[in-house]
Amino acid sequence: MIDLSSLVIKPLDSELDLGAFSCGHKLLDKFLKDKAATEHAAYKVRVFVACAPGDKCPLGYYALTVTTLVGSEVSEAAASKFPKFNVPAIYLALIGVNKDHQSKGIGRLLMEDVLDRSLSIAENAGIWAVALDAVSEEVAEIYEGYGFERFVEGERKMYMALQTVRDAKVAAAQEA
Repeated sequence: MIDLSSLVIKPLDSELDLGAFSCGHKLLDKFLKDKAATEHAAYKVRVFVACAPGDKCPLGYYALTVTTLVGSEVSEAAASKFPKFNVPAIYLALIGVNKDHQSKGIGRLLMEDVLDRSLSIAENAGIWAVALDAVSEEVAEIYEGYGFERFVEGERKMYMALQTVRDAKVAAAQEA
């Protein structure tokens, strides 16, 4: 059993053994093994990995980049806040957990890091939401459990306004 509190989420580096990673989804596995290092180094995306102390094989990873969304396609709140401009967003390009460690909380830990990192970026660069494209309907339902909403019902393109994350953090702090 992995102690989640001991995991380190850090930027991708050349010391890691990416070839040993497999989440069971070809696109996600291929990206990490074949493209992540190059795209991370070129600042096309920023890749972050979750590792156990002393372990060189990532237990999970995610990749972030920036994007803009059309406000009227997101929500009424986005359209009213950005009537003349596109909505600035962080795009969660990919997220995966090694199949030997799925359903053990690593995905949730990665998503919490995505949201925390997005809040930090938003404090410095004006980001309104996190957006993503779920790889399947099953995964879209998991994201809905985190608070993501669909752009269009039945589709898998999703977003979460960062104010939702801020509000959840305030509520959690008040409960503690």
